[in-house]
Amino acid sequence: MRKNRWLVGPLVMFVLSGCASQVEVIEQGDKNCGKRVLIATQQSAFKDAAVAGIVGGLDKNSCYVKVVDLRKLADESVTYYDALVIVTACKIGRLNRYARKFFKHLSEKDEGKIILLTTIGQKYDSKMGQVDAITSASEMEKAGAVSERIASKVRALLSK
Repeated sequence: MRKNRWLVGPLVMFVLSGCASQVEVIEQGDKNCGKRVLIATQQSAFKDAAVAGIVGGLDKNSCYVKVVDLRKLADESVTYYDALVIVTACKIGRLNRYARKFFKHLSEKDEGKIILLTTIGQKYDSKMGQVDAITSASEMEKAGAVSERIASKVRALLSK
């Protein structure tokens, strides 16, 4: 039994990562409204607070907002939305695999309507053309300022 002890750690991590809860889909505003925003996020206390602030900072009477789990981002049509906000962790200098996969298939035109929030302790260089990348440590006292900054950028995209 001692020979296989090294398997326990990776096995526990595999099971726990598969059990991570998903973000609940939230929709605000009228789908038929002229302006649409998609927010794809991972779940954490900081990310949840930031997303709530972004959604709260957008006028539900002038735009439709949909929040989805980052794992479901590939199921959404980029061209349907006027602005996309992607909220993800950056670990060891790399974005979440779902975000990386999403960015591989973007056109240059679509890059211009994306705001990327990465939670990381250092600046992240997106190197993704026109994507507007913002970084923040996952500190709850910063969630309000970060969400207002992003909501402001979304409002600017929607006014184009």
